[in-house]
Amino acid sequence: MSDNFDVVIAASNEGAARTISSYQEAQFNPNEVYMDASKYKKDLLANSLSITTPDSVFNLGYKWAVEGSD
Repeated sequence: MSDNFDVVIAASNEGAARTISSYQEAQFNPNEVYMDASKYKKDLLANSLSITTPDSVFNLGYKWAVEGSD
């Protein structure tokens, strides 16, 4: 028995077939999708301009902006 509860949501601007394919991939292997997304985010932040200020709220917002503009 697993203590995990996976929620799968898929969206795409590449049409219904791609969305269904992404959903099925996530449904059958959510950990792999999570790990791929985590690595992508880590690599994105590592290869983007980094700004660190004394304002922790600004720093968090800046990271969100970098991720959102990708």
